[in-house]
Amino acid sequence: MSTWRISEAKAQFSAVLREAAVEPQIICRRGRPEAAVVDISTYRDLAKRSCEGDKPTVAQLLTGLREIQKEEPAVLEIPDRVDRANPFVESS
Repeated sequence: MSTWRISEAKAQFSAVLREAAVEPQIICRRGRPEAAVVDISTYRDLAKRSCEGDKPTVAQLLTGLREIQKEEPAVLEIPDRVDRANPFVESS
């Protein structure tokens, strides 16, 4: 990614656009990133994801967890069940 000062980006705007077709261009103000110039297809993709929310379903999350389990096997120790008093059941 190329970085441009605002004054450079203004003076060479055509070059910024040409480079943005290849990779995002970062525009800085006082040395800090302020904006990014991206090609239109990247922008549309990001906008579409933003509008859709792009949140994974529970099934997708579980599939991801299964993949992690395959790569990094772990054993969960489940303690024995201990019954506790149930206030809704009559005591004898």
